[in-house]
Amino acid sequence: MAQKFHFTIYPQECDYKGLATLRTIGNHLLNAAGMAAKELSFGIELIQAQNLTWVLSRLTIEMTRYPAQNEYIEIETWIEDCNKITSARNFKIYDSQQNIIGYACALWAMIDLATRRPTNLLEWTDFIQHIIPESLPIERPVRIGELHENAQTIQHTVKYSDIDMNEHSNSMKYIEWMTDCLPLERFRKSFIKRCDINYMHETVFGDEIVIAFTDTPDKSQFEVKLADGKSCCKAQFCWRENP
Repeated sequence: MAQKFHFTIYPQECDYKGLATLRTIGNHLLNAAGMAAKELSFGIELIQAQNLTWVLSRLTIEMTRYPAQNEYIEIETWIEDCNKITSARNFKIYDSQQNIIGYACALWAMIDLATRRPTNLLEWTDFIQHIIPESLPIERPVRIGELHENAQTIQHTVKYSDIDMNEHSNSMKYIEWMTDCLPLERFRKSFIKRCDINYMHETVFGDEIVIAFTDTPDKSQFEVKLADGKSCCKAQFCWRENP
């Protein structure tokens, strides 16, 4: 059975228009995923006691609209399938009237904290017994291609406010870095209809990173790299004009 969790959109989670940011939506999706996993006995606390942890590999979010300040939302989530390396967790986002305002899909891997190598998920029978083979009406997370050569760049140093309990950059911080690259006028005219993000390599406190990006009327594309050129994260935003 799919699990449901309720959230309120607080003022500090909103942008200048009084609407939840993309990062806010992502945070609530990850919170729902964490609570769902805990209820089913494969949450982060339990598996870390076994020297394992969950890592987010890819994430797709599609929104028809963003909830407003103080709006109440419900997130429904379930595991659709898994292979040896990744599992696919789906999400539906409802408003207070039970209208679906968004969908999301996250691909997760479980890694050994000592070796940083993936664990075979098919050996986790307590996990795979909870699979519900129900798909979503959106495309699964896609692989992000290379940036054009004329990309703009912004430099950033990973700071205290960027890191999480694993002491690497929180996955939603990448979205914040990316949206901060764009001019305010971008958000006055349109909103992010779909976000695809690929995580490849962690960044940690003190890392000097470069955020490269291109921005066209329909799409923005990003790549976060370490100073040595290693790619850590890629993303693309597809835009729709504000109603």
